[in-house]
Amino acid sequence: MTRPSQRERILDFVCGQYAARGYPPTINEIAAHLGLCAKSNIHRQLQQLVAEGRLENRGGRYVPPAEEAHQTAKVAMVPLLGTVAAGSPILALESLEGYVAYLPRLGDGDDLFALKIKGDSMIEAGILDGDI
Repeated sequence: MTRPSQRERILDFVCGQYAARGYPPTINEIAAHLGLCAKSNIHRQLQQLVAEGRLENRGGRYVPPAEEAHQTAKVAMVPLLGTVAAGSPILALESLEGYVAYLPRLGDGDDLFALKIKGDSMIEAGILDGDI
């Protein structure tokens, strides 16, 4: 039995993660899972899978084509853009720190962003230090 190509292993991992979590893995997660170092090679393989019609590129996230996804709800990948103070003032800088998976109730979630809470002045409102 022949070993699957690197491209096939990437495709299997992306589709498996999408099916299990409802959102695709990052390039870093793909690299870690497959034990690869060259992220440019992974990116190239993902682009080739898109060209072959085996994946779709949705805003830099590679997902199975809609007819293969078998997902009833669309998960929005909301950018986490920094930290906001709930207590002592902190310098507010917008910086992309990652993404948060979210099931939007209305629309596609493209107009959303998330912030991480730092501080404890809003505990009475149920907003705790570290909440997003």
